[in-house]
Amino acid sequence: DEIMRQSENAITAGGTSVYELMASEVPFVCFGFSDDQKYFGERPKEHGNALWAGDARDGVLELVSNLKNLLVELIQMDDKKRQALIKKNRLLIDVLQNKKHQIINYVKILTRFLLIITVTITL
Repeated sequence: DEIMRQSENAITAGGTSVYELMASEVPFVCFGFSDDQKYFGERPKEHGNALWAGDARDGVLELVSNLKNLLVELIQMDDKKRQALIKKNRLLIDVLQNKKHQIINYVKILTRFLLIITVTITL
């Protein structure tokens, strides 16, 4: 986490590191070489949260070229666009954390409810 926060840019395979980079406010280029990494990479790209270089299974040479070009784009990105990208990522992380807390609260309520039903039935 600390290394991420000290970075200006990153290249990562799609996966949970995508969300870690978003939370660390580090703009990144991502790529994939499996279906789940493709999903984690393409989704943020569709929403403007990341730069997607492609899937290695579609051609490694093309992927390497895309990675180089997109990293240069990221490095040369003007501050206004960079801050907008960081803000967009921060908002997404906030939404996801809020949903996580909602799910945890629902599970607690459901657990209490099931406990009450279990106690009632045993009595």
